[in-house]
Amino acid sequence: MRKKILPAFTVTLFFVLAGCGSTEAASSGRIREIPPGLPAPVNNFLATLPQDALFGVGEANLPNWNHTMMQSAHRARTDLFLAASLIMEDIGRHYFSAGELEGGALASSQYIVETLVGGARIAFQTQMRNGDLWTVVVLDGMDIVAEINQALAEARLAAELSAGLEAGLSAFADEEPGEAEPE
Repeated sequence: MRKKILPAFTVTLFFVLAGCGSTEAASSGRIREIPPGLPAPVNNFLATLPQDALFGVGEANLPNWNHTMMQSAHRARTDLFLAASLIMEDIGRHYFSAGELEGGALASSQYIVETLVGGARIAFQTQMRNGDLWTVVVLDGMDIVAEINQALAEARLAAELSAGLEAGLSAFADEEPGEAEPE
């Protein structure tokens, strides 16, 4: 059953992130609306993103420049993770209420979101006059497809490894004590 859940969720996630599943963003055609209150350079960059792009925005201002860059990027990835998690929760709630998914499928969706966020790239950084560093991380449609393919490949390898280990352990358990094969 688990083998059926992961591909179903990945295909669903692809269509949602491609702009088919969000009713809130249907007015502009974007997956995620540009939040209000961002500085003009960040707003200008977000306006140039393709409609199928999912993004996260982070801001930091710390005494150490390296810490500022790391914290800003971390906050942007966290924002992206929260946005993707909300989309997956909406999908899960919709399909779970329709009786098309089991409860365990929602746990596998969390893995998919974590895999997607891991593939996000820093697309824009700007420092404001007050010292705030703003970072935008982006997953566009091609990045999403690549990450889904990688997650599916990892799931297939994990299943093959698990089957191989089980076969090896069962063969080992079937041997009598002291009965070793000669080399």
